[in-house]
Amino acid sequence: RDDDGTVTASPSYDVEVVDESSGRLHFVKFETCYIETCLDFITKECPALSAQADPGLEKPHFKATGGGAFKFRHLLEEKLGVTVDKEDEMECLINGCNFLLSNIPCESFSFEKKDDESPHYSFCDTGPDIFPYLLVNIGSGVSILKVEAHDKYQRIGGTAMGGGTFWGLGSLLTEAKGFDELLKLADSGRRRNVDMLVEDIYGGDYSTLGLPGNLTASSFGKTVRSSNDADGSK
Repeated sequence: RDDDGTVTASPSYDVEVVDESSGRLHFVKFETCYIETCLDFITKECPALSAQADPGLEKPHFKATGGGAFKFRHLLEEKLGVTVDKEDEMECLINGCNFLLSNIPCESFSFEKKDDESPHYSFCDTGPDIFPYLLVNIGSGVSILKVEAHDKYQRIGGTAMGGGTFWGLGSLLTEAKGFDELLKLADSGRRRNVDMLVEDIYGGDYSTLGLPGNLTASSFGKTVRSSNDADGSK
C-alpha cells in the first residue's frame, strides 16, 4: 500500500482460451445461516474435498475471502478436510471484476426501470482498455473504489447505507423471514407511495439540472408524520 492509500499488487490470474465451449462458471448463493447445508452441498458435488479423503495426502487448499473466511474457517477445515487460504476481499473483488470485463463479452450493461415496467437492459462491449473505472461494491455497507490498472486501485469513498440497512429496515417493517423474501416484496412494491420524487417537488422534470421527474429526491420522504395526523400514524 502506497503513502496515498493506493494499493499495488500483481494480477492473480492468467487466461488461456483452449476451447471456448469447454467451460462454464456456476454461482451459488446462500445466507450464512445455511452454511452447514452449503458445506453438505460442496461435499456431495466435490468428493475430493470431503473429510474422508486419503489422510496420507496433502489437504486440498480452499480459497475463501470476506468475513466468512475468518468466522467459518475452522468449520470449513473440519467439514471439508481442507486448508483454508484467506484472501484479501477487495483484491479478490477487483481481480474478479477485471477478469470479467476483460474476458466476458458484454459483461458491462446499464438498465432503466420505470414504474410498473420491466427493466430495459443495454449491453455494451468495454473494449480492450477497461481502465480507469469506479467500482461500487454494495455489501452490508458500500465501498467506492477507483481502479486505474490491474495492479493499482484505491478506496475513495463509501457509505454505511447498504444491504445491511435494507435487511435491517425490512426486518423491522415487515414479516419477511429472509433477504430473498424481502427482495420479492420490494419487487412488487411501489416506491411512489413512500419516496418523494423530483416531480413531487417541482411538478415534473428539473431540466436545469437534467433531473427526470421520476428520480427519487428523498427516500421515505412521503412517510413523514405531520402534526395534523390525529392518531400519529399513516
